[in-house]
Amino acid sequence: DDQRTYDKFNTYDTKYSTKIKKALFYTSETPPDMNITWGDQLLSKSSETMRILFQNINGVQLATNWNKWRDIVSEMSEQQGDILGLAETNINWNPTRNKQALRLLRTQFKHSILLNATSDEPSTSFHKPGGASLAIVGNIVGTISKKYIDDTGLGRWVYTVLNAKHHRKIVVITAYRLCHNYLPKGHETTYSQQYRILRRQNVKNPQ
Repeated sequence: DDQRTYDKFNTYDTKYSTKIKKALFYTSETPPDMNITWGDQLLSKSSETMRILFQNINGVQLATNWNKWRDIVSEMSEQQGDILGLAETNINWNPTRNKQALRLLRTQFKHSILLNATSDEPSTSFHKPGGASLAIVGNIVGTISKKYIDDTGLGRWVYTVLNAKHHRKIVVITAYRLCHNYLPKGHETTYSQQYRILRRQNVKNPQ
């Protein structure tokens, strides 16, 4: 249960210092001097503009009661994002967690959809390395013609097809591509998960 895990974590004061907690769980509670951004500042966009945001988020930790996800949703609203792609969500997505994340998304965006991919590897924890998510909100939702979630069992990508003017199509993809490793490192890493899955699919030399 995610709430029990959250409560249990907060009792570990002797094991986790405040400094370590902030390093593990990067949320709105992080001091401003640690929350450093880079790149051009996004300006207010016109109604004719579709804004796409993307980030390798390095995990959306559920042990903080979805605080990081709430921050992501708030930032998407503040930056006037229409589409948000997230790589490496590190969540063992299931129907319950999908609904929780979508419900929080809809606190800011009444019209929205959320696609989440994770590997088929079994896990008893809410944390599972890897994964990808794609959120589409506002008027753009009405242009969606197709939605796809990785059906290979690897949990590497999600994408949608949007209807545009003059019978054009726009394909929006969020994908998580692993670094190349020669040997699996750690039983639960994304590489190890995909290595085992590909071996079960009779791939002789997964790379």
